[in-house]
Amino acid sequence: MKLVVTERHLGEGIFPVFSAGSKVTELNPCKKYKNWTAGTIDGYPTYLPLDYLNKDILTRDYNPTELVASENSIVELLEVVYEWALVKNQDGSIGWLPFEILKSLDFT
Repeated sequence: MKLVVTERHLGEGIFPVFSAGSKVTELNPCKKYKNWTAGTIDGYPTYLPLDYLNKDILTRDYNPTELVASENSIVELLEVVYEWALVKNQDGSIGWLPFEILKSLDFT
């Protein structure tokens, strides 16, 4: 599914892929997005969906990097996790964008 970005998104930096089995410390519920939590993985403060955790252990590989995107850019939807979408841009870069800045591409 193709989506259009409705406003510029700068993200919060580039992160490595954290492997399943990694310990997450300093867990605190995210105030803005339900079912997400703040935490620290291997010294990196970040956010992650609660579905990716079993207590304080990552249950799958996870890269929290947000995609840097300009207004009106086109992205391909890869995965939906509550209020966030994992997407790929036309250059092949993959990252997260909040659904609040995405809309379906109009093919008419």
